[in-house]
Amino acid sequence: MNIIAAKFKRDRIITLLLSVLLISAVAFGCLGFSSWFGVQQQIASMEEQYTTVAIPIKDFNWSMLYSEEHQKSVPLSQHSEYSLPGYLAEDCRCLLSAYVKGTQRLSALEFNIPEYYSAFDMSSTQFTVLAARCDSLDPKLEFPAPMSEAVFDENNDICGYEEYITCAYEAKLTVLDTICRSDAYKKYPIEIVRVNAPYTSDRQIPFQVGQTYLLFGYCGEFGTRIDIIDQEPTAKIDPDLTSNLTLHNTFMEFGMNNFNYMFSTETKLVDGESYELLNPDSVPFYATYQGSWEEFLQSEEGTVWRDTIIPFCEASYSTARLLLTDNIDSTLSFNNGNTTILEGRKISKEEYETGADVCLVSAAYAKQNNLSVGDSLNLELFNSPLSSKEEFITRGFSLYSERVILQAPLRKEDQLEINKDYTIVGIYTGPEFQPGYHYFDANTIIVPKASVPDSSRFERLDKHLLYSVILENGREEEFEAALAELGFGGMFEYFNQGYGAAATSLRAAEDNALRLLLSSAGAFLLASALYLFFVFKRMAPTLRSMRLLGVKPQQVCRQVFQTTGGLIVLSVLLGGGLGAILFRTISSKILSEQITLYPLSFLLCIAGQLILLLSAEYIWSRIAANQNLMQRK
Repeated sequence: MNIIAAKFKRDRIITLLLSVLLISAVAFGCLGFSSWFGVQQQIASMEEQYTTVAIPIKDFNWSMLYSEEHQKSVPLSQHSEYSLPGYLAEDCRCLLSAYVKGTQRLSALEFNIPEYYSAFDMSSTQFTVLAARCDSLDPKLEFPAPMSEAVFDENNDICGYEEYITCAYEAKLTVLDTICRSDAYKKYPIEIVRVNAPYTSDRQIPFQVGQTYLLFGYCGEFGTRIDIIDQEPTAKIDPDLTSNLTLHNTFMEFGMNNFNYMFSTETKLVDGESYELLNPDSVPFYATYQGSWEEFLQSEEGTVWRDTIIPFCEASYSTARLLLTDNIDSTLSFNNGNTTILEGRKISKEEYETGADVCLVSAAYAKQNNLSVGDSLNLELFNSPLSSKEEFITRGFSLYSERVILQAPLRKEDQLEINKDYTIVGIYTGPEFQPGYHYFDANTIIVPKASVPDSSRFERLDKHLLYSVILENGREEEFEAALAELGFGGMFEYFNQGYGAAATSLRAAEDNALRLLLSSAGAFLLASALYLFFVFKRMAPTLRSMRLLGVKPQQVCRQVFQTTGGLIVLSVLLGGGLGAILFRTISSKILSEQITLYPLSFLLCIAGQLILLLSAEYIWSRIAANQNLMQRK
């Protein structure tokens, strides 16, 4: 018979009151520990969810990152002499071109025509092949004052200057048929074409009135233009077709010395006149034909048009930009929330590290090509040269300019011999065609940088979109101060996805949770001490009587531990359950923050309290069972 258990049963009310005290202490202890644990987990989770980045400012001078050791401008990571607080990594991104079989490229013409930014379509959807008849020819366009060019002697010293005028012509042609044109531009039929292009290699105008021609070029910017046709002024949308890209100012940046990536030309000065001449081995921008253009394409003369030019145009309509990155949140567009994931998920950290063949596509691109998460895209990669163009933007009464990154057309010499299938894991939504140093358009496919072999060779430090520094959250000011000491202050703007506001809220919750933890721990220790004190004070006479009757200390200790230990286990379990029930309501009111309940924290707290109580109860039981039985005076 367990005498101690019988004693507890006789004094049920006192036993119940002591159990309630212990249950309350355990519940409060679990509440405090779990709240503090939950806040710590949310802080740790927040650090992973937020990315703080340093983005080059619009007028960023890349030469400031010049390294004496490397004798060139290099990323901050290669400046071994710098010690920058908060620095974690850099994302040196790459921008390639890709031929995506079975898809159609989006055109900026399909989005907000009043602010149509033609730069996004250059070298892609603007390429066109037409059949046309020359109706008029102006062999001498009027130019401003003559230009001058330096003349050098045999020592390469300037010995004088030679004046010259730039020769140009304009042919006006009526369109007879459209042979190749992107779907977006087919909505706007071309009736009249004005061609201002190079001369032939022998300085002849390549057009004659009455002749029919095939024309290869690009559709320029759209706008309402007043043309005089049959003495009737007619307003219509009339794209220009200009075959030589270098003759249009927006394409001057595509090459050196007035060379471009589609046509091979040279400038020749003859008798005070400057001519832009098409080299004989260049891809042609025109061809004379008789009869039907269909018959011409099947002839030997039409081979280059049938097998090269038209397939080239059609391939251009299926190109996309390929952005290689190690962390998409390091780009301004994703970091500031202008671009977000609409469906699926972002690329994971493991996929970035392993170079998994996964990708993100825009919602507009997915809709255009009927794509969904889980679909596969076949990408044939090209390292197309990059340039940029200013686009003017109107906001209210203000006019300002932003640059658009340009990519040269697909050329065989830029082909990388890389053809891979990528699985779509996410679809993002954002501005489809927004000019700006840091933005990409809706034709951009985003992939892990490591998925392309030896991708570092495609890095471009001079493009704002392709470079950012990743920092520890909350350390932007330290990083900027260190740069300022090096003389590089003001190079970057900082973005943190709203980390500052979230961190302030969670830090306040952390302080409150710590106070709650300390209060609950103190209350638990006090209540536990009171519980054990009153329990053993009540049992003291009984334990003495058992010893006087000859019951061994070990047997007394066992009965005490079994009975009080069982009550402790039951009280702790009930206290943990009560704490879990009250957690959300009480913690949110005390902390002013909704804290996630982590079951693991309750289990840890219950286990810790149980071990502490049972250990204290066992020690007290041993002491009480071995008390001195000598008669006191």
